[in-house]
Order: sequence, then structure tokens, then C-alpha cells
Amino acid sequence: MGSIDLFAAFILFGAIQGVLLTVAINRLPQRNKTANRVLSVFILLISFTLIWRITKTAGIVQVVMGIVQDIVIFLYGPIFYLYVQVLLTTAHPPFKKWRVHLIPALVYLCAIPPMYFAKDFWIFIYVATAFLAIAHSGYYLIKGYQLIRNFRKKNTTKELYTRYLQTIIALVGLCSLMALYATILFVFELPQYRLEFFNYNIAWLILAFITYTLGYFAMFTPEIFKVAVEEVAPKTLFSPKPVPAKKELNEADLTHWKNQLTQVMQTEQPYLNPKLTLADLAELMELDKLLVSRIIHEGFALNFHDYINTYRIDHFVELSQNEAFQHYTLLALAYEVGFNAKSTFHKAFKRLKNTSPKAYLDSLMAQ
Repeated sequence: MGSIDLFAAFILFGAIQGVLLTVAINRLPQRNKTANRVLSVFILLISFTLIWRITKTAGIVQVVMGIVQDIVIFLYGPIFYLYVQVLLTTAHPPFKKWRVHLIPALVYLCAIPPMYFAKDFWIFIYVATAFLAIAHSGYYLIKGYQLIRNFRKKNTTKELYTRYLQTIIALVGLCSLMALYATILFVFELPQYRLEFFNYNIAWLILAFITYTLGYFAMFTPEIFKVAVEEVAPKTLFSPKPVPAKKELNEADLTHWKNQLTQVMQTEQPYLNPKLTLADLAELMELDKLLVSRIIHEGFALNFHDYINTYRIDHFVELSQNEAFQHYTLLALAYEVGFNAKSTFHKAFKRLKNTSPKAYLDSLMAQ
């Protein structure tokens, strides 16, 4: 009885730890907003399944919760891979492209009705689903590991990130292996399956331990959740060849490229990315970065950082006048528009507006 109580307590505190961690990493100053949001989804999925594990339900509620929990299992792998991708690279795939990874979960959802009507094949369907879910997670863990390995080869000074992600991948992989082990025990009706900690309970304990491990990293190495690292994703054979810079840029060409750059900044809003670089902007425009630098310098009489910060500051002013953002502090608004440090924001604002953010907004209110 005591061991069961300890098991439930470990699972419960793991779920609570996950919820608290989600709040914490999204309130950090200079946080990596995109990566932390993806990680938050991953953590909340874990917390949900942990709470479901120790919640006693019956009837239709138990059936529905079981279905949702099974669907969640098909989401772990894709979401964790997306987190690795967003954290280590500047590749932020739009949902329209990324949603293909949700197809297995959708297929499982569509297969649920016939599964529940086919009572004679329940065991077979259950086992097949378990093996498919484990294989599905394993596939994305391998993809994530390959991305980490590529990052490590090109960034010898970013060992902290690779150690952190390798630790989480190892735990998720171990959890999958223990689930596979328990499934094999169940299929072959081995006596070990009836032992308290030789069945799926091992996987549940490891799943809870993942939230404790993430909490450890958040406490002792918070820079992982703050600092945005540079892109290391290798270019593919299908990457567009950038337009090289010309030795001379005539007025007609300059006007054309200025208009194209302005359109990209207004429609794509790349300035919202706090780790935006000249190379990123050049890739977005499919131009040589030297040409983009010349367009900014010769066409707008600004350097790259001042040009980007001009859009950020204009967007900051726009949001400050929006009722939906009235509860935001000035610093929170600055983070929202792409700045990643208080000092950088104030320095850029003073440089471009010749006054402080508060004084400028006060002058707008007085008009």
C-alpha cells in the first residue's frame, strides 16, 4: 500500500512540476518565446497523461480519457522534434507544413470507432497500437538526435544545449523502451507483468522524471530557455540560389530591391524573431547577404540592426495603443516585438526616437 502511495505521489508531483515549469519558462526575461511555447505543449501533454494515470474514473469518462491519452502518445514525438528544430535552428515551419506530422494521431482517432466495435480483436488492436505508437516516437527521437549531432559538429561552444537535449532524448527513449518491454510482457502473459514495477509503471515513473529533469535544467541552466542559438540546419539541394550582389547598384535596381525588402518586412514580419540575422533576412529574400546589406545601407541610410529595430519600435508603438495589450508592461511589449534584452530595447529606442519609451508614449497620450 505504501509503495502505491509513493508511486501516486511521485506521479502527481511530476504533473504539478510540469504545470509550474510551463508557467516559469514563459515568464523568464529574454526568453526564447517560440521554443518555450513548443516545449510548454510537450510538458503539458506529459502532465495531462500523468494526471490521467492516477485519476480514478469509470464509465464513459474513463473511455474518453483513455482515447485522449492514446492520441496524446502519438503527439509526443512530433512535438519534441519540433522543439529541437526550433531551439537549434532558425527554421520555424508554419503550421500548414508541420501539420502533416499530426496525421498518425488523426488516423488513430478515425480508427477508434471500429476498434471499439471489434471486441473479438481488441487485444490484437491494442498491441498493434502500442507498437505503432512506440515506433512512431522512436522515429522522431532519431530525427531529433540527428539534428542535435549536426548542431554539435558545427557548434563546439554550445555544448550546454546538446547535453540538455541529449539528456531529454535519453529519458524519452528509455521511457519508450520500458513501454515496449511492458507490452511484450503483456502479449506473452509473462508473470513479471503482474509485479508492481515490472509493467507500465516503470514507463510512468520515467515520464514523471522527465518533468523533474526539465525543472533541474530550468533552475541551474536557465540560459537554455533564454538564449537563442544560431542556425545550423544544413542547406538542402533544393535551396534557392541567392542573387549575387552587383558591383554597381543603379537607382532603378535599388528602388526595386527597396520595395521588395519593405514588402517582406511588412508581410513576413521577420523582425519579430529576436535571433534574426542578416543571413536569415537574405535567405528569406533569396538574395546574397552582401546585396541585402547594401540595400539597407544605400536605400535607407541605416545599418542592419537599426533597420530591423525601426520596425520593432514602430510595432512596439502600435501595440502600446492596442487595447488588447494595455495590461502589458513596456518590457513585455519589447519582448513581444522581437527585442531580447531591456538594455538593447532602451538603447535602440533612444537612438531612433531621441527619447525614452515612456516619454514617447506619454507624448502620444498628451496629443
